[in-house]
Amino acid sequence: MLKIFQQFLLHPPYHMVFISLISLVLYLSIISFFRFVYPKRKIPYPILLLGFSLLPIISIFREGTYESSDINIHIVRTMAFYKSLAEGVLIPRWAGELNATYGYPLFNYYYPLPYYISSFYHFLGFNFLDSVKILLITTYLSSGLAMFYWLKNKVTEKYAFLGSVFYLFAPYHLVDMHFRAAVGEMTAFVFLPLSFFFIDKIIEKGSFLWIYLTGISIALLILSHPAIALVGFFGIISYCILLLSTSRKNIILKVLAGILTGLLFSAFYWLPANLEAKYVYQQIGELVLKYQSLSELLYSKWRQGLLFQGPMGEQSYLLGYSHWIVIFLSFYLIFIKRNKDKFLIFFSIITTILIFLTLDIGKFVWNYLPILKKMLITSRLLVIIAFTSSAVAAFTAKSIKKEKLFYFLIIIAIGSTILNWGNRKNIQDKKDQQIVYSMTAKDEGAYNAIPVTRPLDMLWLDPVPKTHIEAINGKLDILSETRTTIKHRYTVNTESDGLVKENTYYFPGWKLKINGKETDIIFDNKNFPGIIVFNTRAGINQIDLTFEDTSIRKYSVFISLLSLLISGLFLFLNSFKRIFTFWQQRQAGSHI
Repeated sequence: MLKIFQQFLLHPPYHMVFISLISLVLYLSIISFFRFVYPKRKIPYPILLLGFSLLPIISIFREGTYESSDINIHIVRTMAFYKSLAEGVLIPRWAGELNATYGYPLFNYYYPLPYYISSFYHFLGFNFLDSVKILLITTYLSSGLAMFYWLKNKVTEKYAFLGSVFYLFAPYHLVDMHFRAAVGEMTAFVFLPLSFFFIDKIIEKGSFLWIYLTGISIALLILSHPAIALVGFFGIISYCILLLSTSRKNIILKVLAGILTGLLFSAFYWLPANLEAKYVYQQIGELVLKYQSLSELLYSKWRQGLLFQGPMGEQSYLLGYSHWIVIFLSFYLIFIKRNKDKFLIFFSIITTILIFLTLDIGKFVWNYLPILKKMLITSRLLVIIAFTSSAVAAFTAKSIKKEKLFYFLIIIAIGSTILNWGNRKNIQDKKDQQIVYSMTAKDEGAYNAIPVTRPLDMLWLDPVPKTHIEAINGKLDILSETRTTIKHRYTVNTESDGLVKENTYYFPGWKLKINGKETDIIFDNKNFPGIIVFNTRAGINQIDLTFEDTSIRKYSVFISLLSLLISGLFLFLNSFKRIFTFWQQRQAGSHI
């Protein structure tokens, strides 16, 4: 029997679950001991929440990379992003080391904020694998606290704690962290409640500081995951309408100013991503949207509904058993008990609409509003549903005010997810460089960021070419070569006039100079479609390829910088005025 138990513990998934159970029991024991020793003292709810939020991240500290999920993809992307930053490119757009070093404009379209954060952790000295892990940890912990402090403005700390537990232990939140390693969605989990928090502060305080912080938060939400931000915007605008229905006109203008500020701050990213969408295969993902079935949202088909990942890495996108309970309770309160709590009604309606949109019966809405198709995956709505249904939990518990219900919901929310507090298995011997070598272009590639000059059946190239520049006809000797992400310089000796191929994908922004003279790039060669090709003369030539910002990119950066400068200056003057007024009042008081 002991031998069987030992084998059970040695099996990685069961070992992880055992550690999770021990950690939960230990944490509950610490809470009980504290209350026994200090019966009159209460543990602050933020501390209590932080303790619970540490439980699902313990498994991330295991050595090595995940057996499944996209974590390796985000590691190699962080490497490419950090390389650009280290070269002095503050807004990376070209991923030169990816796609077998042919590169592609990944960061012109994909969310940059997670890679800025993971690059910062690498700058502090962590390897790339650990940097991405720390990103997952910090975004998870921050999201719970952001949810708590937003809800605390609406309900007591007790019910804010409940709603935050629901948010942290929402199945999709755990799936994102452990089974998908979806760094963009994990980061969006933080700034969604934070944006609501700052909007509340505008209405409550009205000062420019809160307008500025609202703009920062909304900008960071967009930079975290634009698809989540797109749908989140509908919720934010609806929430503002709810709050502003009884507010003064100047408050309405201040809230709108905060939202507009966020759009301007992040213009350097979303403007080029949308206006230059025609240059890449953005529309492919919009054609293959997958909708969820109601049964998928209700129940997971593995381990009696308690495991959210299948044996082959399949993922379950259920809403959450505790979340369904509070949704039905909210309907009972609204339709049977005639509860008039406007926040309970609002978030129940929003949750219902979002659930409808994830289902196949909601397909006509996606067809009617094609902008929604930029979500690419309908299950991403579960990020926002986790937020709205957790709010429903807080407002439902506040309305019912039953102590037993409060603890019952906490137990179900946490207990039903314990099998999912970690990835199934870690591969311990994989480090940064092994991950790079094991990732092929196809494994990493984001097809909807590939230039349309490449044929659909030839999106990716593999393996890495032997040389970065070569003659198509004739002979070419490389005399010297200097390459950064956005600057490629070669001195070559060609034996005859002819075509030369530089093994980089073409995308608007690449400029070619031969011996200091600007030269046309051929990107539609039938044998090498989408790859940079050009004519050269016989003899020694200096080839300079530079990736520059297009006019759209330059103007978008200018808009962001100008808005940051003006709003920052206004914030400084506003703060200085307040300090000066306070100092004058102090001086006047001292003379009385």
